[in-house]
Amino acid sequence: MNIHKTNHKPNSLLKASLLFFGSLAAQQALAAPCPTIYKTTEVGLLKVNSTNTNPGAIYFCKQTDNFTPASFIFAPTQEQLVTGGSQVIKKGNTIQTFPLSNSVSLSGFTLNDLNLNQLTAAFPNSNGQYSSPSLFNFYSQVTSLSLCTTQITTIKTYLRSNANIFKTIGIVQSAVTDNSSPDSIAKINNAILTNPNGGTIKADISFMHVNNKTGQYFSDPNSNNVMCWLGVGAQIILKPDSALTRSGNYTVNVGVQTQ
Repeated sequence: MNIHKTNHKPNSLLKASLLFFGSLAAQQALAAPCPTIYKTTEVGLLKVNSTNTNPGAIYFCKQTDNFTPASFIFAPTQEQLVTGGSQVIKKGNTIQTFPLSNSVSLSGFTLNDLNLNQLTAAFPNSNGQYSSPSLFNFYSQVTSLSLCTTQITTIKTYLRSNANIFKTIGIVQSAVTDNSSPDSIAKINNAILTNPNGGTIKADISFMHVNNKTGQYFSDPNSNNVMCWLGVGAQIILKPDSALTRSGNYTVNVGVQTQ
């Protein structure tokens, strides 16, 4: 179980960090050397489907060692949140003025009163090994490199058809299929990000194919087998919501359910 911790930074209303688990199944004693997988017998490699024969079997591992804690931090400035960094809100004969460096309460005010900007963050926000920002990595084993193009499509089709293997942990929510772009795979709508002080905010979490380029495979030097590789990264869209009541660190735990 790998958790990336972030420190509270004042002077921001939201600080979102993606804390993730590679699997909702029992954690393996040893992690796979992800994303460099040469064979299906790598210690720590997990399966996501019930097929036991290759190339139908789809395998999974999480990439953790090649990212820094900063790769999972999004700390928007006040100006990114609200134009100018603060606003005057009118309600009846009352005018409330405040900067966004401390807790705010939107109780009794509508979304349009505050006009929070929508924020989008990539997680991780930097590349891992092989210049791939892939949190989650999926593979199938074939006997020829020429088969990988077809297998990558097969893996993506499986993940889209079984999008609910992508889940939030804690407040459990499952993803649904996302066909909005060629690289889109799954999406968790209105995922609830929580704050240690009791605050919440909703966000959409999208899972996307992030290594969609040539040469995405690993050849076993001791056999003719090839592991076709599909890397998945995440994007979070922070949505302004009238339930937002506190500043601080907002976190979301996401994972992949394996067999």
